Amino acid sequence: MHRLRLNDSVTHFNVAYNELLTGEKLISLVEFLSLNKTCANLNLAGCQLNVTDMMFLGQGLSKNSAIQRLVLTDNSLEDKRSLEYLCKGLANSKCNPKLIELELQRCSLSTDSVMSLVGLLSSKYKLRSLNLRDNGIVDEAAVALHGAIKINPFLSRILLEMNPARLNITQDIE
Repeated sequence: MHRLRLNDSVTHFNVAYNELLTGEKLISLVEFLSLNKTCANLNLAGCQLNVTDMMFLGQGLSKNSAIQRLVLTDNSLEDKRSLEYLCKGLANSKCNPKLIELELQRCSLSTDSVMSLVGLLSSKYKLRSLNLRDNGIVDEAAVALHGAIKINPFLSRILLEMNPARLNITQDIE
């Protein structure tokens, strides 16, 4: 990972389904995010990220100006603090926030987790695409998302299929 931190030509970083991304390796990833100005795509799908990992990730993203697509699919992020850390890192970015696509499919998101996303979207964060498929999102969270979507002029695509919410909030986006 030390060489990775020094490599400024990485544009895509895919460590999907790698359970070894913990501890010092995750801290190295945070340092990479802090220093790298070229990596536009980060795929951490299925890496079994926990709350502490998400705290470090949020810190790294707050210092990154290049990531445009972040994939966190298949990580169990039901603890509301996980998305709180992520959204805080994105919202507090000292750099020009470039993240436009966020993949959170099958992350076991709770209503409380979704509320962190609602806060980010309500602040008119420039996210264009949000994948929340297959998360167990219920009506309460769907209504809150709907409200945030209505005031965010940038979000043009939200995927909510395979959630138990009875409301179809995607109609207002199209």
